[in-house]
Amino acid sequence: MRKRPVLAIVVLTAILSLLMAVPAAAGSRVRVYAGETSQGKPISFHVMKTDTGRRFLQGFRVAVTMTCEDATTEEWGMGFGFGGRGMPLTDGVFVDIDDVFSFDALHIHGRIGQLAGRGTFKFTVAQLTPDEQAQVCTTGDLTWQVEYKRTLQAGLAATRPALDGVMKVRVAPDGEVSTRVRSLG
Repeated sequence: MRKRPVLAIVVLTAILSLLMAVPAAAGSRVRVYAGETSQGKPISFHVMKTDTGRRFLQGFRVAVTMTCEDATTEEWGMGFGFGGRGMPLTDGVFVDIDDVFSFDALHIHGRIGQLAGRGTFKFTVAQLTPDEQAQVCTTGDLTWQVEYKRTLQAGLAATRPALDGVMKVRVAPDGEVSTRVRSLG
């Protein structure tokens, strides 16, 4: 009769040990920082912090108003994610992105600390007018400020849908509105 309680305690101890064993990646946390650009539009960053203290930018989201050379404005919403752990943040937590492609350019610079961050943002695209003339549309030089909002478990953050596209709403000088979604994947 005494063997049963001892066996039960051994099995229970083994199960608890397995449940308490946490893989290194599971110990990572994703900190969400959210705020506004100087246009008054939302911007947010997801920063993963590992148990060793390293930080990685997993992605960001931003909404902006683009102004084009033909005097039209466009409302854009963008989300960018970085594969794997993300983009390593250096010098404390310094965001430093300068990506120039054949039809657009993205520049984000700044610093994200424990409780807040600030920096600059600029997005520029080349596109055609309705009469097929080349023009540039840009946010111009913006500033951004964010504050720490919450922490997510790395596993929970991974289940959130990745944003990999751009949606824009074009408002012509005559008030006509058109919408277009472009996949970045």
